Amino acid sequence: AALAQFPELQHLNLTGTQVTDAALPALAALPKLKKVHLWQTAVTPKALANFQSQYPGIEWNSGIE
Repeated sequence: AALAQFPELQHLNLTGTQVTDAALPALAALPKLKKVHLWQTAVTPKALANFQSQYPGIEWNSGIE
């Protein structure tokens, strides 16, 4: 996982990328991550809801209320 090289990463904007549900575990593994933008990606609402409940310290912004 290329993101593991950035343990100090706090904010990540993946808007408009082809990221999928499979990427969420790698994001959640970043120790200082606080906010992720996932607008216009292939991340499903179900997967996002699951990760939001598991990682309440990370703000997951998908553009879907």
